[in-house]
Amino acid sequence: MIRLSSLAVLLLIAGCGSYSPPGTAEYKSGYFDGCMQGFALSAPYHVERDEQQYMDDAEYRTGWHEGYTKCADDTLSGTAGESWHP
Repeated sequence: MIRLSSLAVLLLIAGCGSYSPPGTAEYKSGYFDGCMQGFALSAPYHVERDEQQYMDDAEYRTGWHEGYTKCADDTLSGTAGESWHP
């Protein structure tokens, strides 16, 4: 079961590379990091966010929250990977 979950997460991560949210580079970086943390809810791994950038950069922080919310909601609802748009 863990192997199946790991494979599913790898496929989701690969798909995430095909979507780039609109915004600054800092927002995009935060969105991607937050999204990976959201996907980690269903996987046996942990993702670290850049705490210094999260504290200092409002664009990164906003992107992180929006990415996390979108991908965590998709993961928990079973629709992860179906839509990459916020």
